[in-house]
Amino acid sequence: MPEHPIRSVWARYRNLRDFDGDWLASRDTSRGGGPSGRSGVVSSRGLSTNHFTGLGWWVWVIPLPGGDVSVGVVWDERLFELPAGSSLGEQFDAFMNSYAAGRELVEHASRVEDDLHALKALPYRVRQLAGDGWATVGDASGFIDPFYSPGLDWAGLTITKTVDLIGRSLAPGSSNAVTAEGVTRHNRDFTVGFARWFDALYRDKYYSMGDAELMEIALRLEVSLYYFGILTGPYRRGEEGLDVPFSHPLSVPFYLFMSFLTRRLASIGRARIAAGTWGRANAGRHVYLPGFKLGPKMLKYVPGVLARWARVELLAVPDRLRVRWGGKAATVPPLRAS
Repeated sequence: MPEHPIRSVWARYRNLRDFDGDWLASRDTSRGGGPSGRSGVVSSRGLSTNHFTGLGWWVWVIPLPGGDVSVGVVWDERLFELPAGSSLGEQFDAFMNSYAAGRELVEHASRVEDDLHALKALPYRVRQLAGDGWATVGDASGFIDPFYSPGLDWAGLTITKTVDLIGRSLAPGSSNAVTAEGVTRHNRDFTVGFARWFDALYRDKYYSMGDAELMEIALRLEVSLYYFGILTGPYRRGEEGLDVPFSHPLSVPFYLFMSFLTRRLASIGRARIAAGTWGRANAGRHVYLPGFKLGPKMLKYVPGVLARWARVELLAVPDRLRVRWGGKAATVPPLRAS
């Protein structure tokens, strides 16, 4: 998928900084934090997947059994490259020390030397997921981006739909024609859903990655609609309510809305990069979202998203004019054509 040129490097660390200790909570003065070390976040970061984001990249920090921690970076080759170094290990170490949070995170940690890995061209699409007597499931059915940790969801979806396909083909009275029709529908739903999933969430996403204003808009919309449109159905109705994302006709308006918003955020991000205003509201910003729930209540986030979107569109006007008059646009890699 050359339209989504992302790469990744990751490693395993020991004695990493304690997220729930004296590192982050003591600095969070916006919700009761401070010298006491108490913050408004009612969760354990040390048991969670944590993200850091920057211009064109994001880092995951995931606790592993036994106390080790997985740390990795994913980046868009159009916007970012690892620092120079004589080896991949040197490059990764230099990157982790190149930004404040990463430098503090690994300050007293040790990287396991024989557990450093890299992958080029992470995303790939599969044009046929099933045929006569075979089917693919999980990551063998395609992969877009690890940002929202979609692996288990994608595995559960492809396996469930494949088991249903096999069951229908083996049912009493089933014919070759019925099986062939089911395989055709299976391939169509997944290839269409996969393409729309990419357009709605990930196309040129790394142009807005790391800018707090743009990321908050995307997060509020994408997570709330995921709970509303993807999770609510199967939770309440079982397999009957499980559809390939964006493959059902009722999902088309949501797909069109989300893909349009994603394109606009990428365009604004590109303008901010060119104008030198990217991340201008990052410092001191704290965003706390209540827990996401199932059902139509999640749509309550949409009006706020629209208001924030309108605001950043207006703020982007002077940036675009500054870029046009200053001739800076050529310094920023262009967005991919749809």
